[in-house]
Amino acid sequence: MRIVVGVSVIKDGKILLIQEAKEKVRGQWNFPAGHLDDNEYIADAAVREMKEETGYDVKLKNLVGIFSSNNERPHFVIFGGEIVSGELELDPEEILDARWVPLSELGKYQLRMPKIIFDEVIRISEGGEAFTLDIIKEIR
Repeated sequence: MRIVVGVSVIKDGKILLIQEAKEKVRGQWNFPAGHLDDNEYIADAAVREMKEETGYDVKLKNLVGIFSSNNERPHFVIFGGEIVSGELELDPEEILDARWVPLSELGKYQLRMPKIIFDEVIRISEGGEAFTLDIIKEIR
């Protein structure tokens, strides 16, 4: 089973997106996101992916949702977060660009993740209810 974790950061009506550099998805836009590593907690993986892809340290605020799919696509776990420190620093082998995109302009971008995920992020940013982080129970 493939699980992708990601973090949506929205500030002043804009969302932070990264542009993929890997050949298979080159040029597509996405949340900072990536695959869950073996023996890694989901929330830890989201924080790690944000740091690796942007250089930012992030605090997770909520769980946007868990999006289940079939074997052709991974399952997605998306958090809402806020940047707490760091400077934008991109690895050119993985990321071509990063920018703050107005939510109203998301339709102009070729998005990597399914549209339903972005729709849910926008719904929550407009005052919709998100899941609190205590819904996730880590088994130690």
